Amino acid sequence: MTVAEITESVQSQVLDALKQYQDLLVEAVRGAAETVEEIVPVRPELPFANQLPRPTELAGNVFDFAEKLLANQREFVTSVLDVAEPYVAGKQPTKKTATTKSTAA
Repeated sequence: MTVAEITESVQSQVLDALKQYQDLLVEAVRGAAETVEEIVPVRPELPFANQLPRPTELAGNVFDFAEKLLANQREFVTSVLDVAEPYVAGKQPTKKTATTKSTAA
């Protein structure tokens, strides 16, 4: 197995384990919510509740921002590595290559 294959395998296992944990947690929250609902069937209404965003909307906004931030960071790191690659590989880049790559970022 190559290092890339091992890395991919480990990442897959971590994601699978995380999904199992999340599924268990969702069921635990569901059970707790049902128990609370039996004990406290009537919840007080907040006078401004209709002005608040839904929790799923808030979470969606946060994850949308995180996706944009991660894409930005990927582009930045790729640009830095493109400029650094000739030096790491032991090749001396031409001045034009280094300048072109650094201004492309």
